This record gives sequence, structure tokens and C-alpha cells, in this order.
Amino acid sequence: MVTRAKRQLERWMEQRCDIYGWQEVLGENGVVEQKEVLLEGQVPCRISYAGLREGNKGGDLLFPKGTVVLFTAAEVEMPLGAVVRIDSKQYRQAGESRRYQTHRETVLVPYGEEQA
Repeated sequence: MVTRAKRQLERWMEQRCDIYGWQEVLGENGVVEQKEVLLEGQVPCRISYAGLREGNKGGDLLFPKGTVVLFTAAEVEMPLGAVVRIDSKQYRQAGESRRYQTHRETVLVPYGEEQA
């Protein structure tokens, strides 16, 4: 039953994303620095936008904000603070992923808006 549900969910994941994490490297001057590295590339996924609410006003326009949820296979590893790139958009993981038998759900925020 779980295998069948998992296959069905994977058919629903039409997009592809790249997942980046951080790795400590020793710089030229002997200082340890954080470097962004690709953890998993071209991962099948789906983005869902939920809970749209009023956002920032720009002139006469209102830009809505809401929750962005990333759906991936349950086996995909997503460390805290991961950066996710989908098409030309970039997001940062907003907290712990919820892992189910069939899939993983991760709440994302647009990159650069983490403190907003």
C-alpha cells in the first residue's frame, strides 16, 4: 500500500530542484570559512503555496505572501539551513522537515527574506 502511494506521489512531482548545504573549508589565510556545496541535484519535487496573506505594498500593487511547501521523496536528505533552487527561484529551509513514509514536506522562505 505504501509503495503504491509513494509511486503515485512521485508522478505528481513534476519539477526539479537542487539542494545546497554548507561545508567548512580552510581558506588561504588559515581561517575556516563556510562554502556552499551541492548536496543533491535534479531532485523531483513539487512546490505548494498556501495561506496567502497580505504582503508588502509597492506603489498601487499588493504583493501577497504565504507559506511555500516543498514536497520531495522521503529519502531526500535536507539539513537545517539548506538552500533550495527551483527554476530561477531560490529558497532557504525555514525549519525541520516533516518526513512521512511516502514523502517529505519542507517549509521554505524566499532567500533573503528569512528575517522578514
